Amino acid sequence: MLDSEPPAPARIAETEVEERIDYLKKALRVACEPPEAARIQIAIYEAEDELNLLERQFALDQDDYYSVPVTERLGATPNSMLSSSKSRICRQRLTVSQPTSLRYSHLKAIR
Repeated sequence: MLDSEPPAPARIAETEVEERIDYLKKALRVACEPPEAARIQIAIYEAEDELNLLERQFALDQDDYYSVPVTERLGATPNSMLSSSKSRICRQRLTVSQPTSLRYSHLKAIR
C-alpha cells in the first residue's frame, strides 16, 4: 500500500457532520411519509448505504491490487520470468528446427 499521511482531524470531523446532516434529512423525509412508504424508503436508504460501502471497499481493493507489482502477484521475480520465457522460446526453436519427419514421428507410432 502506498505511504500517505492520515486524514486531517478537521476533515474527518467535517465528513462526520456531513454524514449526520444527510442522515437527519433522510429521517425527516421518512417521518413525513405514510408507514408503508416509510418502510420502503428506509429499505432504499439501507441499500444505498450498503452500495456506497461496497463501492468504497472495491476502490480500496483495487488500489491494493494495483499497488503490488505483477511479478509479485504471479509469485515470481522478473529474472525468473525472463528465464522461463527464454527457455520456452529455446524449446520452440528446437521444435521448429527439427526436420518434419522427426516432429511428427510420434503420430506415425499411433497409426
